[in-house]
Amino acid sequence: MNSADELLAEAEARSSAIWARRSGSALDDAPRDDDQFRQAFDAFVSRGDSERAVRLVLALRDVWWARGQYAEGLAWIDKVLALPAVPSASRAAVLDQAGALAFAQGQYARARHFFEASLDLRRSSGSTRDLALTLNHLAAALRWGCIDAVAAVPIYHESLALARQAGDRRLVGAALMPLGTLALDRGALAQAQRLLEAGLQQYIEAEVETALPLALEQFAAIAAVRRQAVRALRLASAGAVWRRNLGTYPTPYGAWVERYISLARLMLPEAQAREAWQAGEAMSLEQAIVYALDDEASA
Repeated sequence: MNSADELLAEAEARSSAIWARRSGSALDDAPRDDDQFRQAFDAFVSRGDSERAVRLVLALRDVWWARGQYAEGLAWIDKVLALPAVPSASRAAVLDQAGALAFAQGQYARARHFFEASLDLRRSSGSTRDLALTLNHLAAALRWGCIDAVAAVPIYHESLALARQAGDRRLVGAALMPLGTLALDRGALAQAQRLLEAGLQQYIEAEVETALPLALEQFAAIAAVRRQAVRALRLASAGAVWRRNLGTYPTPYGAWVERYISLARLMLPEAQAREAWQAGEAMSLEQAIVYALDDEASA
């Protein structure tokens, strides 16, 4: 059996590839011998090695997320947080991860608690990028947990400013896109269009391919409000197909997207709606992105 240190190195080597994967099959390369990783983690905890325990928890973040092992991840985090002398930066990172796992389970109030605890630490000792990340996560919990969407707006703006300061295109896009959807919800279509286009461009330049299907669905929502029913259904179906093809993680945004797409379905006869949906399913990801950004395209 591999040693605990060898297993840690293996997990860390693969963790970044899981997030940046270009196809769902990349997750197949993730560690699958859960018992060995549990034994390694328990070994670190039993000897009070908080540094390695934290590193292993952070390395397995996206494995837990992608496989739906949220409860197990939170149980590991409880053990890490109980260790003595966990550095503030490590504690903040683990708390942020706990919030993400609770968020994935739909436990938004609990997620908010974790994110706020992480934020308190990162405001005093975290990097600009880390602070931007936790602010973005907290805003998402407030918005998608139906806790306080209005309060999420200034938090997204603060995250956006810090992400720009840090030069992190992925986080810039992650702030611009939800700000666009919030503008859409307010009926500010021109502002929503500008924000979504700017956010999508950041994702494209940062090569965050797994974020693109959701972007397509957000552009579909704008098309639905503009009564461009065929365009909305094509973009929504392309987003759904490429979400499956890329193996993207579960998100809470489905109900929001469906609320807008249902409007588009009501505008068309059933046969025409089905034809539009099938046309979107046949698009390549590149074709769908070009179509989303072509504001002149309509049906």
